[in-house]
Amino acid sequence: MDANQTRFQLVFGKNDWFGPESGSPPADAGLEWRASDSTVALRQSVFVFPPVPGTAALTAADRRGAAQDQYGNYYWVSPAQDELLFLGAGQQSAQHFWSAKDQVSSSTQNGFGVFSPLAAEPVPQVLFGGLAVTADHYLLVGTLEPAGLLLFDLYTGGAPMQFRWPANVAFAPFDIAASADGGAWILDWENRRYWGIDPHFHVLEPLSNPAEAHRPPDFQPVGGTANKRPSCEPQDHVSDGQAMPIAALSPIGIAALPDGSVLILDSLPTPGYSQIYRYRLTNLLSGPIALNQVDVGQAAPYALLGQDLAFVPAAGQANSGAAVRGTLYIADSLGLQTFSFNYDSNDPTWAIEPNPQFFPMLRFGGKALVTNAAGVSYDFDQRWASLVAQPRARFDQQVTWTLPRRDATFETDPDSCAFDGREPGCVWHRLLMDGTIPSGTQVLVESRAADSKSALRAMDWNPEPQPYLRFTGPELPYYRPALGCCSNKTGTWELLFQSAVGRYLQIQLTLVGNGRSTPRLQTLRAYYPRFSYLKKYLPAVYQNDATSASFLDRYLANPEGFFTVLEGRIQQVQELFDPRTVPAEYLDWLASWMGITFDFTWSTETRRFFLANAPRFFQSRGTSDGVVRMIRMALDQCADASLFDPADLQHFSVRIVENYLLRNAPGVTFGDPTDVQTPGTVSSDADWTPAQGAAPLDQSYRSYLSGVYVSISALNAAYGTGYSGFDDPGLRLPAIQPAQTAQASDWLAFLSSGLGFTYAAVTSADEPAYENFLISRYGQVSALNLAYQLTGVAALPSFADIQVNLWAATLAAGLPTGGAFLADWILFVSVVIPTSQNANRFTVVVPVQLTDSLTTQNQRRSLAQRIAQNEKPAHTDFDVKLYWAAFCAGEARVGMETVVGPSSRFAAVVLDQNELAAAYLGFELPWTVRGRLVTGRDQLRNGNWSGGAVL
Repeated sequence: MDANQTRFQLVFGKNDWFGPESGSPPADAGLEWRASDSTVALRQSVFVFPPVPGTAALTAADRRGAAQDQYGNYYWVSPAQDELLFLGAGQQSAQHFWSAKDQVSSSTQNGFGVFSPLAAEPVPQVLFGGLAVTADHYLLVGTLEPAGLLLFDLYTGGAPMQFRWPANVAFAPFDIAASADGGAWILDWENRRYWGIDPHFHVLEPLSNPAEAHRPPDFQPVGGTANKRPSCEPQDHVSDGQAMPIAALSPIGIAALPDGSVLILDSLPTPGYSQIYRYRLTNLLSGPIALNQVDVGQAAPYALLGQDLAFVPAAGQANSGAAVRGTLYIADSLGLQTFSFNYDSNDPTWAIEPNPQFFPMLRFGGKALVTNAAGVSYDFDQRWASLVAQPRARFDQQVTWTLPRRDATFETDPDSCAFDGREPGCVWHRLLMDGTIPSGTQVLVESRAADSKSALRAMDWNPEPQPYLRFTGPELPYYRPALGCCSNKTGTWELLFQSAVGRYLQIQLTLVGNGRSTPRLQTLRAYYPRFSYLKKYLPAVYQNDATSASFLDRYLANPEGFFTVLEGRIQQVQELFDPRTVPAEYLDWLASWMGITFDFTWSTETRRFFLANAPRFFQSRGTSDGVVRMIRMALDQCADASLFDPADLQHFSVRIVENYLLRNAPGVTFGDPTDVQTPGTVSSDADWTPAQGAAPLDQSYRSYLSGVYVSISALNAAYGTGYSGFDDPGLRLPAIQPAQTAQASDWLAFLSSGLGFTYAAVTSADEPAYENFLISRYGQVSALNLAYQLTGVAALPSFADIQVNLWAATLAAGLPTGGAFLADWILFVSVVIPTSQNANRFTVVVPVQLTDSLTTQNQRRSLAQRIAQNEKPAHTDFDVKLYWAAFCAGEARVGMETVVGPSSRFAAVVLDQNELAAAYLGFELPWTVRGRLVTGRDQLRNGNWSGGAVL
C-alpha cells in the first residue's frame, strides 16, 4: 500500500498471467513468456525465408560426411568422394587430408639405393561415405569401395587402419554420428539400416532387450551389491544379424542421443516433408513424427523437408533412463535456413512448434550440419560457418487477454476470477504496468466492475485512457523494475480508472503489435480504493452535482498521485540508509557520509558489499590484512564475507610478503616466487663463528679467488694489484664493497655463495647507519674504546671519529681481526643492515591464470598497485608481482601453500605459445589410455573384423 493506505492487486509471474500451475502460455493465447525478465508479450513466430523462384532443393546426392574435432578443425568428404579434405581452425582455404594415393609408401618410389618394382602397382580406388570424429579423438570414415571403415588416430597421426566388411554383408555407409561413450552409429541409406560401433571399434550385437546383457563397471562398492549397467557385448565378427533395420524409406541423417538411442531423419521428396524416428538398437522408441504440420505463424502449416539434423543435449544430460531433452536442428532442403526444436523424448508434440529463432544459411552446400562445442556449423563452398540466430522477429499482431487468471477464491474458471476491492462500491484508482511499449505498438485497457461476481459477467467492458509513461519512474519508493529492454519506451506506464466502481474488477488487455515488434509487460498493479482529495479536503458543496463531482474527483487524483509518491519516499527513507536496498544511483551519496570515494572499477555489487562492511574494513585499514581485503574485493569475481574469515585459507589469492620477515628464509617461502635471496641472521648450521676470528674467512676468500682465476697474474691484471700469490697475507676479505669493478663483482659473488650466513652488501653510504648502531649499542665512547681495546692515539675522542678511525682506517682494509670489533661488525652486516633495508617494505603478489592474456595480467597488476598505493601506510613502500600458483619447484609446504589435487592455474603447454616453466608437458595421452586402440602400436586380433588390414 502507499502512503495514503491505498492497496493494490498485483499481477506478477507466470501463474498470475496465465493461471495457477501453468507450464506455458495456452496454445490459443497468442502470448509468449520470457523467463529471463518474467515478461509476457505477443507470440513470436518463425520467420520463413522466402525461396528464390527456380531454386532447386538439395538431395541425398549432395550429402557428404563431415565433422569437427575438439580443436576446431573440420574434416569432410570431397565432391568426388575419393578424397578427405581438411580446414584448420582459423584457416580460409581447404587442404588435402588423405586419399588412397597417400597409402603408397616412400619406399616404393624409385630412387638411388632403394629397391623398388620396375613398374608401380596401380593404386586401388577408395570411395568414402560418412565421417565422424569420436569422443576419443579418432576420425572414423566410411568407405564404399571397398566396403568398410578407415580409422585415423588424430592424436598420434600416421597411416589409418582399414577395416573391411565381409563380401557377403551389404554395407554402404552414408552418415556417421559419434556417440557419447566414444563409439559411433553408422547409417546405411542404401540398405535402410544402421550399425553400432563401441569405443573399441567392435560391431555391436543388437539385442531385443539391451538390459538382458549386463557388464559391471570397473569400480564397485565395498561390501555392497554390485552395480551393473546395461550394455551390448561386442562380437569378433561381422554379420547381417548385427545390422539394425529401420522403417525409414529414405534415411538421410542420423544423430546420437546421450542415452544411447539415435534419431533418424527420413526425407521423402514425394510427400515433400520429413519424418523423425527414434531407435535404441532394433527397438523403435517413437515415430514416425511427421514434420508436415510445423506451426510457423502462417495461415497454413509448414512442411519441412530436411537435409540433415544435429542434436545438442541440454545441460546435465547423461546416460540414464530419464527423458532426453535438448535442441534439435534440422536444415531445410532448400538450403536457406535451419529450424530448431525443443526436443523432449517424452513429448510427442515437440515437432509442432519450432523455436522462434531465425537461423539463415548462406549458400548452404548440403554436406552436413556439424555439432561442436560452440553450437552447430554448416558448410558453404569449401568453408564452414557457425549457425547464428539473426534478429528477424515476427510477432502476432493482436491478442486480447483477461485478468486476473486466479483470485483469492481459487476459481477454476478464469471468467469467474476477479480482483477484490473488499468493500461494496469500491472506486478503483489507478492501473500501473511495468514494461515496454515500443513505437508502433500499443496496449489497450478495458475494465468492468460490479459488487458481485454474478453481476460482473453481465457488465459491458468500458475503455480506459491510453496509458502514459511516467517520467519519474515507478510509484513504489526506490523501486526499479528489472526489465530486459532498454529503449526510451521502457518503464512504468500509468492510467487513471474512469468509471471502475464496484467491489470486483476485471481488466481486459489488448496487446497490439505491427508484426515486427511487440509490447512486453512484466508487472500490473491495480490500486484501490481511491484516496479522494474531493472527499477528504474540500467542502461537501463540491459533491452536490454528481457529474461535476466525478470530474473534479478524477482531476484531483492527478496531483494526489504526484504528492503520494513524494510522501511514500519520505515514509520509506530508511531504504536509502541500507546498502542492500539503496538504489544504485544513491550509493555514492551514502558513501560520502563516511568520506568514502569508490574506485571507478567497482561494480554495483562490490560497492554495496563495501558499504555493508565498511566498519570492518576501517578496523583493518593500513594493515597487511586490510590491504589484501581491498585488493581481493576488486579482483575476486564475487567478494563475500569470507574476506573477514581468518580460517578462510585462500591458496591462490592475493597475498602480502612483508620484507622484514625474510631474514631467515627466501621470499618464495612466504609466497613470492620471484625473490630467491636470503637476507637474515647467521644460520644456525654455519661452520664459522666470530669467535674464530677473521682468518678463516680470509682463507676461504683466497681459496674462492684461486678457483676463479687461473693464476695470481690474472687476478692482479683484473684488480690492478701486485699480490705475490694466493697465499699473500695482504689478500684479505674486504669488509666494505670495493670500489674496483672486478673486485666488487668477485666480492659479491663470494658473499652469496661462499659463506654460511647472510652478509649484506655494505657500501660507504652505510657509514652513518654503522655510527648510529655503535651509539645505540654502547651509549658512551669510553665504553666503545674499552670493548674494542682502543688506547692511546687509537682511542676515539668521540663517536664522530668513527668514520675516520674505524670505517676508513680499519674496515676499508679488511675485516676486523677478532674480538668485539668483529662480532659487532658481523651483527651489523647480518642483522642491522638487512633489517633496515627490508623495514617498511612489502610485496603484493597477485594471482593470474595461465590463460590470461598479457593485457589482462597488466590490468590486474595495475589495479592492485593503485589500490595498494591508496591503502598502505604513508611511511611504507611496496612493489607488485604476479604469480601463477603457490607451488614452487623444489619445495612443498603441504597445509601452507601446496594444494593436493588438480588446479585451474596449471595447463598443458602449447608449443610456441607458452613458457615451459609456466605450464606442464602433456601426459602421454593416448598412448597410456587403457583400452585405446593406437595406430602403429596395437595389432588387430585374429578373426576381428574379417578381412582387416593396415593400409
